[in-house]
Amino acid sequence: MRAGRSTTVAAVAGALAAPAAEAADTGIFRKAGTSTCSTVRIVDADSAGHLRTTVTANADGHWRWTFGETATTGGASAAGDYVDVR
Repeated sequence: MRAGRSTTVAAVAGALAAPAAEAADTGIFRKAGTSTCSTVRIVDADSAGHLRTTVTANADGHWRWTFGETATTGGASAAGDYVDVR
């Protein structure tokens, strides 16, 4: 991916956790070579549990979604994806 370009990141919350109408879903990024994660965006899923947002790529690192906990289900984290910015 080229630096400064926008990319769309998406997931299906229903496959991992409760519908987002009940809990917040968070896009998390960890820059390569660091151990610190940063919240990039908090997103609500649609009624089918689909998440989608657009972010700008500025650095190499790992991207993943975390899914909020509700009264009836525990939270969950998706496996991360590595983004290589050139």
